[in-house]
Formats: sequence, C-alpha cells, structure tokens
Amino acid sequence: MATIRKRGDYQWQVVVRKAGFDPVYATFDTKKEAEIWAMETELSMEKKRYIDKKSVPTLHDALVRYLSEVTIHKAPYTQHGERTKAVVIQRSSLARKRLDEITPAVLNTWTADLATHQKKSGNTIRLYLALISHTYTVAASSWGLDSLKNPVQAARASTPKAGRGRDRRLREDSGECGLLMAALPYPYDHMAALALETAMRRTEIHGLTWDAINLKKRSIFLPKTKNGEPRTIPLSPGALDILTMLGPQEKGHLWQMVTADAVSHMFSKHVKAAGLEDFHFHDLRHEAVSRFFENTDLDAMEIARISGHKTWSQLSRYSHLRTDRLADRLAGKKR
Repeated sequence: MATIRKRGDYQWQVVVRKAGFDPVYATFDTKKEAEIWAMETELSMEKKRYIDKKSVPTLHDALVRYLSEVTIHKAPYTQHGERTKAVVIQRSSLARKRLDEITPAVLNTWTADLATHQKKSGNTIRLYLALISHTYTVAASSWGLDSLKNPVQAARASTPKAGRGRDRRLREDSGECGLLMAALPYPYDHMAALALETAMRRTEIHGLTWDAINLKKRSIFLPKTKNGEPRTIPLSPGALDILTMLGPQEKGHLWQMVTADAVSHMFSKHVKAAGLEDFHFHDLRHEAVSRFFENTDLDAMEIARISGHKTWSQLSRYSHLRTDRLADRLAGKKR
C-alpha cells in the first residue's frame, strides 16, 4: 500500500509498503508523478519484477562475485582470460555504475571510447562484452535479480564485428626469431621454442606436467584444451630436443614457480628489449601453424589435429602460405 504526503510547499513523498518487501521511499515535485511511481512500483512488486536498488551491485562488485562463483569452476586458461578481462573492466568508469544503471546507450559510449581512445580491437571489445553479458545472465538466474535487463543484448546491433585475426609473423629479413630467442631468459626461451615447434597455446605450455609427456612415443597428451576436447600433440625433433634438455622427470610441472601471468609479463618485457614491435606470445602459435603449412607436406586435417583448430574456417587464413612452395614444385623443384 502506498502513502503519499506533501513535504513542504513543492515536494511529495511516497512510501510503498508491501508484504515481503522493505519499505520503499521516493520524492517527487508533483503529486501526479508520485501517484504514477507508486502505482508502477506496487504493480512491479505484485508481478515480482521489482528490484530494490540497494540490492543491485555495481558492475565492479558483480564481477568480483562472478569470478569467485562462476569463473573458479572453469578451465585454468579460461579463468586467466576472464580475470584479465575483468581487471580492465573494473578499472573503467563503467564498473562504478550499478547493473540497473547500465543502459545500451551507456554501454555504446563505453565501447566507443575503448575503440577510439584506448585503441582496443573489435575482437577484444567483443570479449569484454561477452563477460559482462554473462554476468547479467548469472545475476538474473542465480542472484535473485531476475528482472534485470541485459544491456549487452539490447546493444547487440552496435557490437563491434569480429576482425580477421592477428597475422603478425616473425620477420626473416630482420632476424626477429634469433633476436627473440637471444633476449628471452630461461625458462621463457624454452617455452617460446616449444610453442614454435608444437603450436601449443601459452596456457597449455605453462600447465604442462611431466606425466603428460611421452618421449618414447614422441607425444604430449593434453586432457583438457580450450575447445573442450583432449588433444595429442606429436613431437618434432626440435620439440624432443627441448624436452630432453629439461628432463625428463617422472612428475610435476615443467616450469616450477612460474605463473601464467609471469609468462606474459616477462615475454612482453624481453620482446620489447629485443626491439620487436607488436609481438605477443600467442603470435608464436600463429607462426608455428604458418610454418606447418609452409615447410611440411602435412594436410590441413593433420595440422588441425596438432593445433587443435576444430574447423577448416579457422585454418583457411593459412591456406595461401603454400602458394609459392606449390608453384616451385610445379616447376620441378624439390622441397
């Protein structure tokens, strides 16, 4: 039941009391506005659509809860990725707003700033939005905020389109591969070299344990990968040399006391020292797959089994790399 009373000469206060809800207060300039608000509030309570503003967390706090309740149950590489994205979002002005205050227009302004002033790529922005969107989904389904509207879904039309993907390669003409390996200290040089030989992801390499490696069968078995399926990776002579130098040991992680964040931080630091521009650890995977196409006779399906790509469309951007070599072979040259 709503109570409306005049406060002073120019304001009207409304108090809505209903069983199952805390009293709700609001003040308006006119009695008509107070009556409309009271009617809408009571109706939303009856239909269980009412949200007490005091119970709605900021985006910052919602992400803290999401990381502790949802992310914690995901694969390690997914956990790292979501925590990294959450840190960026939580440092932004958007994170200070309550979930019910973030409208599609507010979200569009934020993403425009990311693209224009912070030079974030469309793919990166899409990943931020995906994390925010799922946070709203969980808040509605598990946190009792079922009437929250998801602004990401409403702003879908203005979501940046997926880009073509990075195509940064190690440049042979400037000897970037040698410069990189010379600049990286142990064990990051071994990690980078293993990435070039196997096309493994940073998280896969960082999480390697000795019981996953079979030097006799020349293979690494990954029980859980990014695409959700296990993968067995054949080892090249170069990969075998790297692992032989490191061990072998019977159990435990290959890289003791090295965190996933340290891999990224140290790699970026020494890449910069080596004079390489815009080169990330994940670019080693792209380089490795490119070399499989350029320097071997493996077909696309065989390369996909090594790299873990699930569809031809994911590998199709590498197909042009064999053009020169195929032209040489048509001319009678041997590989």
